[in-house]
Formats: sequence, C-alpha cells, structure tokens
Amino acid sequence: MLHLALAASLLLPAPALSCPQDDELPPIDPKVLEAAIVDLDAGLKSKLAEERSAAILRNSELDHPEIIERIHGALKDDSSEVVGQALGALRWMQHPEALERLHRSLRKDKRIQKQPELLASLLQAVAQHQDPSSVELLEDDVFKNTHRDVVRARILGLGHIRTTDSVEALIGLLKKTDSRKLKPHMESFRVSLMVLTGADHGLASSAWIAWWNDNKKKLEVSAVAPLLPKKEQASWNRYWGYDYDMGRGRKREERGNDPEKDA
Repeated sequence: MLHLALAASLLLPAPALSCPQDDELPPIDPKVLEAAIVDLDAGLKSKLAEERSAAILRNSELDHPEIIERIHGALKDDSSEVVGQALGALRWMQHPEALERLHRSLRKDKRIQKQPELLASLLQAVAQHQDPSSVELLEDDVFKNTHRDVVRARILGLGHIRTTDSVEALIGLLKKTDSRKLKPHMESFRVSLMVLTGADHGLASSAWIAWWNDNKKKLEVSAVAPLLPKKEQASWNRYWGYDYDMGRGRKREERGNDPEKDA
C-alpha cells in the first residue's frame, strides 16, 4: 500500500503553490549534502524494501538535483512500496528538477503506466507542483486508462493548476466524452471547475458547457482558490495534503492517503 502525503483541513482554502527557482531554495551545506548522498546510496542498495523506503524518506527534505536523481531512479525499484515512497518524495520536493523527472516518468515509464495505483500517484505528484506545463500531460487521453483513481487524478490534477488552460481542458473533455464515461467522474469535474472558477453548475456537463460558452472570453482564473462548500473543501484538502491542524509534527510522506472519500 502506498503511503503518500495526504491530509485534510476543514478551515482554510488550498493555497497556491509554485516551484521555486534554484536561487529561491535555501542553500545546502555541502557536508550535509555529501552525507545524505552517502546515506541514500547505501540505503537504496539494501535488500529490504522497508530500508530502501526509509532511506528515501530520511533524505527527501534536501531539494537538490543529486538527491532528486537518486530518488527518481528508485521509481525502477521492484517494490511498489519503494516506488510509492519515491513518488511521494518527488511530489513535495520543490526544486524544478523534481517536476522534470516526474514529467519524464509520465511520458516514458511503461511499467508505472500498467499499474493504476502507481500511475494515479504519479499523476497526483505531477499536479501537486501546479505548473502550467503539466496541463497537456494531464489531459492527454484521460480515459485511455479507465481505472477510477487514474481518471480522477487527471481531472483533479487539472483543477489544481490555476490557469485558464486547465478550465479549457476540462470543458473540452466534457464536450468530447460520451456521457456514460463522464457520469462516474462528474463530481471530480464539478469540484475541479469550482476550484478554478468559483462557479457551481452541478453534475450536468451541458450546464458547464453552456456556462463556458457564455464566459470563456472574460474568464480569469484567480491566483487563490475560492472556498468550497464544507464537504467539498474537506475532500479537496485531503486529496492534496493541505493540512493545517491535524498532521503537525509528522512528515508529509507519513500522513495518510485517503483521497476524495467525502466527494
């Protein structure tokens, strides 16, 4: 079972995150980095999956390309536990290299593509970075893999990237997808569109499409997400790991993974 960083907040809206540039990240003491590399290399050579996972967790707070390179390499591990831990680390690491590596895996890693739970976690990790460059990858062939968690990760991922391109992508999917395929996922569409636009047109794709036709020329996606109704806000915060009260003192990767159960 994957243990990724997910937790809920019922009180505050999800903040907008962005990947900082290299010069915005705090400097790392070379000795600390060297020690972390030695520890990570040794840990990843362990025959025990739990020790390999622990090595990733111990060193994932260091946002440095050499650490990211090694954690990304762990996506090839035979253990889904280790792969899940690596995805969880790359999800939260803020160096731009982390997102580049996730993009590379989403494009090329055929093994993860065949494992719905890992693929959903990879998509979630990509979208956590909230980078507009991810929109094209998230919307690509959304219903090719029909596993519920995979489709949901793509839809909610688009909702997490605050750009009009995300709205256009979501509406485009509503327009071109058969209503029978859409029905199980309309709550995810609704929540994502609510987060991006502040509007709520329910679970009817036709209502959202009509709204889009009336508003697409003047729509501006605000930098800060609007508050949702309590139930939807709790679900959204839980999925994206926005935790202000309940998980203090725990590392992000140690919090539970309970995506969207309330939705």
